Amino acid sequence: MSVKTNTKNKTARRPATKARKPESGARKSAAGAKPKTKTTAAATTKKVKPAAAAKPKHKHDTAKARSKKPIVSVILVTRNDTAALRDSLDALKADGYTRPPACSSARREVFVVDTGGGEYAPDVVKDDYPGVNVFRHPDNIGGARSINMAIATANGEYVLLLDPKIVVSKKTVADMVTYLQDNLHVGAVSAAVDDTTGRAVRRPEVFPSVRNEFVRECGRLALGVGVRSHTPPAPRGPAAVDWVARGCTMIRRDTLRQVGPLDDGYSTYFTEADWCRRARAIGWSVHFHPGIKVTCSPSLGEDPLTPRGWPEYQFDSSRRHYFRKHHGSSAAVFIDMLHGLRQAAEATRVVLQKTRTRRNTIGKALRRKLEQPTRVRPHDTQS
Repeated sequence: MSVKTNTKNKTARRPATKARKPESGARKSAAGAKPKTKTTAAATTKKVKPAAAAKPKHKHDTAKARSKKPIVSVILVTRNDTAALRDSLDALKADGYTRPPACSSARREVFVVDTGGGEYAPDVVKDDYPGVNVFRHPDNIGGARSINMAIATANGEYVLLLDPKIVVSKKTVADMVTYLQDNLHVGAVSAAVDDTTGRAVRRPEVFPSVRNEFVRECGRLALGVGVRSHTPPAPRGPAAVDWVARGCTMIRRDTLRQVGPLDDGYSTYFTEADWCRRARAIGWSVHFHPGIKVTCSPSLGEDPLTPRGWPEYQFDSSRRHYFRKHHGSSAAVFIDMLHGLRQAAEATRVVLQKTRTRRNTIGKALRRKLEQPTRVRPHDTQS
């Protein structure tokens, strides 16, 4: 029995040895296939070289794309004033951007946002100013939302917020770009806005405060108490300020990414003050450059930059939103109370003035009647 078991074990081992033979053969074949792998590796290395040579082409393409990217994106918001819009676009068209940095017409883009009313601005722009991008909204959605519509599409490294009543000179935009490139800590710069006679229309202002609003609402009462508004004089040279109006303001694209767009919660007032306050809170400075001057065309004796179609309550709602956001709800309630008291005092003054005028009119009529000579009847003279 032991012999049989040994033979069985021998026979059981033989297939195992036979199964190993193919492995050795596979190894030999693998060993023999080594030169082939070398040739394939060499072939693969040859194929990689053209790919490595193609990298500079990709960089060249990206550099080309960057060179075509616009430097300045100009945004204008108009409503029912195509005549002023034409003057502003003509001035931008005449500006050749020839001074350094070279901002040719191919490296700028212009956006016009029409918020409805009056002549249809898109037709005017498309016919006479090809290449200008036009956004049309049938309702008056406010300056902040209108500007944000264009900012979301703009691709320029610098965004110029321009009022359509502003007429720039041939070196305005280039000077503003140069100033921002020379001062990397400046997030936005504003030009000095003058009227046709040279009188200052827009200058930098301080942030709205409870003190200044108290003086604004109470007037003589505040002065009698000894409270005066804090209004520093306009700087004579380029300097950091609290905030500037968006009559002609250029903003750096990096600053817009960090600060964010304008707050849609404002109708049209206090928008710039809110954005400049947010920019200064994270380290960016806002500058006013009196050497860069632009002209504002007057319109029939009214404030050239006052938006039309916005009632007084829109100003009150924007101010309430600003004070609630930056000074707290208590400050907003206090300002509303001051405004209510001023309105009540103004209404009382108007009623008293009308009453006084009416009394004077009645008194004058009585005096005239008493001063008239008494007429004598004919039958009285005969008797």
